[in-house]
Amino acid sequence: MRALTRVATPDTEERLLAVGRAGTAEHVERIVRGWRRVDKKAEAMESAKRHAGRALHLYQDEDGMVVIRARLEPEVGAVVRQALDAAREALYQRARGSDAGAGMINKNVPAGTSPADVSAEPPTMAQQQADALGLLAESALHHGIEPGAPGEPGRRLRDRRPSSARQIAHADTCP
Repeated sequence: MRALTRVATPDTEERLLAVGRAGTAEHVERIVRGWRRVDKKAEAMESAKRHAGRALHLYQDEDGMVVIRARLEPEVGAVVRQALDAAREALYQRARGSDAGAGMINKNVPAGTSPADVSAEPPTMAQQQADALGLLAESALHHGIEPGAPGEPGRRLRDRRPSSARQIAHADTCP
């Protein structure tokens, strides 16, 4: 029965309980091994499907603004969010710090913005994130883009997953 608890989910609990009641210990172990193999294969296929669905679209709108739409894997999306948050925080913390010393009224503007460029309203979160994305792009161009050695953060995103064919094959061979 303990082997069943390792693979059971709320959706499969009843079916697996019936198997546990009707089968021998050896039979239950064989069922659990097969179940795990199917779960790993399904997980690898889902991961490969998600990986194939990643995309980034950039185009220029009628008014000259650049529109960016992305579909990222969860791990990559988390890194992008973290980078945007850090860049936004750096931009607006630095601006608040320099404005405090200068006695400026509007504290929610990116550093390096001239007073003529500032509206009376503080920027929205979406505007702050757009500014942060600009900072990230400028930083990447200024400092260069180096994939790094194995195990370093930038390298981890690129190399974290083998090809989908190897993943599925590996899932087939796992007990």
